[in-house]
Amino acid sequence: MGSNMSTNENVEFLTNVSEDRLWELIGEAALDGPDGASYISLVDGLAARQTRGERARIAGETWLARHRKALQAAVCGNEHLRTIVSSDPGAYVEVARAVADAILAIHLVFPVTTISMLIARKGLDWICADGT
Repeated sequence: MGSNMSTNENVEFLTNVSEDRLWELIGEAALDGPDGASYISLVDGLAARQTRGERARIAGETWLARHRKALQAAVCGNEHLRTIVSSDPGAYVEVARAVADAILAIHLVFPVTTISMLIARKGLDWICADGT
């Protein structure tokens, strides 16, 4: 996924990516991001036992846990998004685009399109529920 890809191209590309790979992409972005050192220290202890992909997934899950409240604030009360989901819950591309629009305003450094596709796949109830 080059940086020259548009959001629409990224969303289309991500429809064919497994959920595990979405977690890995989120984790890789967390490891490479401005707070990467905190994620690196988390996964360094796992190096001998886990594959690179498993470490990235753990970093991705940790990133989500740290930012869940901000994502919930952006997504859970969004009526436009709820309308799209209720009209066609399987329309991952449209849901992911609407989620991306909703979360762009929170200004976190993270892969908006990737987290949007993960939320679209797992469902709004998943992100809007308390806990994991």
